[in-house]
Amino acid sequence: MTARIFYIFLVGLLIDHSAQSSFFNRSRSTVNINGQIQTLTKSTSCKTYYWNNRQDSSCMCCIAKKNLKGKRFTHDGKAVDHCLKKGHCTPEVLEEIGETVNRKYTPDDPSLLVSSIVNHVRTTETVSQFNATEHKNGKMTALGAGRAIRELAKRRLLGRSENISGCLKVEPLSAVSSQTLSLFLVKESSKCTQPNIPERIEKVYIIKQLKRGYTEAKRLLELRHSMLNQYALLNPERPKDFPCDCARCIVFSLQRAKRKNTLCFSLALSPGQSVFTTLKRFSEAFNAAKSDKTQDKVSLTAQENKVRSTMRILGEKIARLHKKYMTRKNGRLTGRSHATYGDFHSNNVFRSFNDIIIIDPESFVFSLKKPRPVGLDLTRIYAFSTLRNAKHQNVRKGNVGMTDWHKIVIDPFFRAYVKTFSIDENGQFNRNDFQDILRILRRNFSIRGATNDADSVFIKVGFIKSMWAYRKYIRRMLSNIETSLEKELSR
Repeated sequence: MTARIFYIFLVGLLIDHSAQSSFFNRSRSTVNINGQIQTLTKSTSCKTYYWNNRQDSSCMCCIAKKNLKGKRFTHDGKAVDHCLKKGHCTPEVLEEIGETVNRKYTPDDPSLLVSSIVNHVRTTETVSQFNATEHKNGKMTALGAGRAIRELAKRRLLGRSENISGCLKVEPLSAVSSQTLSLFLVKESSKCTQPNIPERIEKVYIIKQLKRGYTEAKRLLELRHSMLNQYALLNPERPKDFPCDCARCIVFSLQRAKRKNTLCFSLALSPGQSVFTTLKRFSEAFNAAKSDKTQDKVSLTAQENKVRSTMRILGEKIARLHKKYMTRKNGRLTGRSHATYGDFHSNNVFRSFNDIIIIDPESFVFSLKKPRPVGLDLTRIYAFSTLRNAKHQNVRKGNVGMTDWHKIVIDPFFRAYVKTFSIDENGQFNRNDFQDILRILRRNFSIRGATNDADSVFIKVGFIKSMWAYRKYIRRMLSNIETSLEKELSR
């Protein structure tokens, strides 16, 4: 009898330990407490030492941690008593936090303050559970992307005061990558509500389902608390001469079957067109114009002008961003910038009127602490259209010869890039910067010493035809740009 009781007691202990282990492994969420971004788990320490010696941060950490259940938060007012006993909170600190979150602390009913604190620190919003048609084989479907946008609008998370009543047109944007499970462009159309008038696109959204969700969410939050946050698309006071980014996005969680969550981003865009679509339409128009039809030649002229304009604006704005945060040594440009993106491809860049929008900006985080070569951006901008290094970026498709492509697409970008770098804040020609940026370009696209030179990145990114392209096109193009711009700017 004693042995049986001992056996039952031992089994109970094992079950209890197993339940606690699974609970601890499952409970985690990314929080933003006074600008400090952490992945909060049940084992996270809330001592002030780990929170920049701030008592209010320690208190908010304790309350959020006590209410963390799985990847979701509860709003239990008992957490306040627990944190008071632990010494993480004091009544004075709770009153200060109440002023921060616009909720008065009342000892008799602390649940309202707890709810405000949890909503203040959490970075994700859970959207209701998806069914089998909205989420298949671990990936969101087009129906799921539309459902997510409607749910976010219903919860007033899209910056609008009303629900979505019109049609939603959902288009898949790209194939699966190492970071992305699915990517959709969602357009809110007026065709449903007003069928008798021409279609008008009201709003445009990007929905991105992530593989490593919490890592990317943390990077985006770091970006939002950096100097690059001023260029956010939703910032009405952002500098108009710089590219804008979608760092201020909505991070939300989709609940699938078996209560498993998937982290997603929602980015609100102004109606525009990706560089991929612009280049693809030009390529198709170039091929169609071979038929000698007048209509096709007129269409080609329009598409060519649009491509030249897009690449020129892209070159100007990227150059301003690179130059502003580029390091100098003895007064000369080094070619390394704290605003190097490093993930340029044609589906990541949109143009809306004179705005250049980067929709997936978390890669900027890597250059914030340590500047990176601007060649990481320049070589990818060159490659996403010319060398066809990815299947979903194959826009040229053999329709346009390399000579014409360099003349119409590549040359306007680099010409605008060099020209913008060569003009100082007073609008005067700066010969030193002009010479430096040409040296940097030649070095980044160079062939000699690529394996030992940290700034020679052209071969390192995996371009098979890089040596041939450099000798036949890039070297000659840079020489022509140098000669023509020096004459133009020296006047």
